[in-house]
Amino acid sequence: MLSLTVSALCSQCTKPPFAMVYGGRTMGTTWSLHTLETPVDQNEIQSELDSLESIFSTWNPASEISRFNRHPAALPFAASAELAAAIQFAAEMHNRTEGVLDPTVGPLVAAFGYGPPALADPNSVPCFGAISFESASQTLIKQRASATLDFSCFVEGLALDRIASRLESTGHRSFLLEIGGELLARGSGPDGAGWPTGVQTPGAPAGQIFTTLRLYNEALATSGNYTQRGHIIDPRTRQPVTHDTVSVSVIARSAMQADAWATALLVHGAESGRPIAEHHGIEALFLKSPLKN
Repeated sequence: MLSLTVSALCSQCTKPPFAMVYGGRTMGTTWSLHTLETPVDQNEIQSELDSLESIFSTWNPASEISRFNRHPAALPFAASAELAAAIQFAAEMHNRTEGVLDPTVGPLVAAFGYGPPALADPNSVPCFGAISFESASQTLIKQRASATLDFSCFVEGLALDRIASRLESTGHRSFLLEIGGELLARGSGPDGAGWPTGVQTPGAPAGQIFTTLRLYNEALATSGNYTQRGHIIDPRTRQPVTHDTVSVSVIARSAMQADAWATALLVHGAESGRPIAEHHGIEALFLKSPLKN
């Protein structure tokens, strides 16, 4: 298992070019697909991503999650299959991460300038326990009117898994997908030894590689706190994390798992995060800043 602590300032995956490249914009960032196989219908991928945005974007007041966030307390809210699956995954990860993966932290993140201003509330108290899901009726119910959801802690990974499933259903077996720097690989890559990726040397010029990785039917997600202090909130303190771990990279079979674990382990930091990663069998690379004591 990869579970390291090293001195560094930041991490970023670099992606080499391959035969066929597709891309566009989604979720406030970009997406790309590298494949060695038959051509892909880029419009179908973009349509799928747009559909997910219509469910999970907190910036879009008409999205499903925004409608839930405005929904009154105690009244059932009919959830789509996608939203229902996300809330159940979040509940599982909330328990596995000792409560630090909390999708109700959005108002605090927004209050520090990293979310929709309409959601910003510096006095908000994370309250994931105040939202329940009724599987029989596929409904969500909030006990507090102020309870809101924001799945940005794993929605890019969710989208990667969704697009990968669509590609596989149409016969594609070898590709590298990326959304906002998060990666998902299928197949053995261009040289048969896995898809080559690199973790950039933190604080160094672009292209200077700290370590190289080969992905084979795996996902790689990185959560970093080196350029945007304030967007990673510890729900226990309601404040941005202040420890010296500045990024965490996680490899997992599922991109959604990798994305969620990278965020949660960065909240914990290296000292408390490494034992949790080891306990759950998570491959994690912790990068620390030498500038903090």
